[in-house]
Amino acid sequence: MNAVLKHGFDGASLKVKRAYRHINELESAKDQIRRDETDRITVSKKADGSSNLDFTDLGEVGLDIPLIIGDAIHNLRAPLDHVWMTLWRASGGKGFGSFPFHETRKNIEDAVDKSPVTVAFPEVKALILDQVKPYGEAGGNHVLWTITKFDKIDKHNLIIPTIRVYQIANTTIRTGGTTLQITNTTFIGSGRLADFGDDVEYKHDGKITVEITFPEHNLLGGKRVLPTLLDMAQATNETVELFRKTFL
Repeated sequence: MNAVLKHGFDGASLKVKRAYRHINELESAKDQIRRDETDRITVSKKADGSSNLDFTDLGEVGLDIPLIIGDAIHNLRAPLDHVWMTLWRASGGKGFGSFPFHETRKNIEDAVDKSPVTVAFPEVKALILDQVKPYGEAGGNHVLWTITKFDKIDKHNLIIPTIRVYQIANTTIRTGGTTLQITNTTFIGSGRLADFGDDVEYKHDGKITVEITFPEHNLLGGKRVLPTLLDMAQATNETVELFRKTFL
């Protein structure tokens, strides 16, 4: 029995490791945007001969960012189902069972009571209700709860939307004998820095700071994506290890 459980829990741990790889990939995407900062500011000519100074979009890297987030979320939700299905199969359960997530503790208790897992492993009830707490109401593990909520979003809407914030520091613009100094400017996505009636030269000797956040109207509105994903990964890993410690 222990060999069967260990195999299942090991699979769950591999999923967590995969999630960490996606989180690292997201960090690398941010680094690439920072490295390519000089390509993000462009001068374009208008038909009347005047110039626009623009801050361009994220390009291919930006298109990948929502997909990387979705992949990380999925690989944090899956380990919990792997853990539950390991116990489900060991208990003789038929078909498939999902790790119990509900809005309320009462619904969690009802689901656990009806599961074949609880019949074979009675200690799972206290483990779920008193330690894991995978419910959304007050007292529950909100980090785990948001994992399952966002996994559903990604499944039905393809991507998890993000907001990209850029800060441009120490940009000097010279045009028509006038010098304009930009010390700190923030954009959501791309943006127009300025319009000029004459030819324009610019020197960008500062740094672009890239931050990726969840949209304001979202469940995690305004929170930074990378630290949130790391919190989710830690919570998932701790849950997998808790099951391993309890049942092996």
